[in-house]
Amino acid sequence: MNRSIKIGRNDPCPCGRVAKYKNCCEGKVDWEAILRHGNSHAVIDHLSARGRNIHFINMLFEALQLDAAAPFNLLKFKKAFTPTAVRRIYEAIDELWPLRTDLETVLAPRAGQVSALYTGSYELQSLVKAVSRHCLYADKIQLVDPLPHPRFIRPEFSPLEYPEHYQETTLRYVRAWIMFIPWTNEGLVEFVRPPTDFDLQLSMKS
Repeated sequence: MNRSIKIGRNDPCPCGRVAKYKNCCEGKVDWEAILRHGNSHAVIDHLSARGRNIHFINMLFEALQLDAAAPFNLLKFKKAFTPTAVRRIYEAIDELWPLRTDLETVLAPRAGQVSALYTGSYELQSLVKAVSRHCLYADKIQLVDPLPHPRFIRPEFSPLEYPEHYQETTLRYVRAWIMFIPWTNEGLVEFVRPPTDFDLQLSMKS
């Protein structure tokens, strides 16, 4: 247990939003107590979408056993998508977006911020072009994460049980995640989960 954690009012907010602590969670979330006790569930519950994205990116590189600071190497990237790595990627999704997630709070924009939800093609070149164009008119572009949540996938088709069946599609969609890392770091792009991930009845109707 770390009792020396202190968050300055001008420090970046631990929730992951692009804001100072004093302008974000101060007085609403006791981040010092959460971090001091090291409760990972409590940390996740209070992360913003960007905060979860940043954690997921770190977990991606850990699962793939790649150095995030190294120049991108397509050959190493492709070879990294072993069944074990793919399973860990979907475990990370399940960990960072649990059923208890308050999606409305997670996705709530800052006051005065204009957010746009992208609903077009996820072909990489089209996606980058569209986001580049629309970021001129919005403070933040939200992309529905193309990686499926394993929660509602039947066991016989689950990426947790049969990750080898998901290697190709996971590689393709993770490439988009990596392409947008600089945008995510700056708070310009967020990958978000659809409401069906948190409502079984809604999922069955979709």
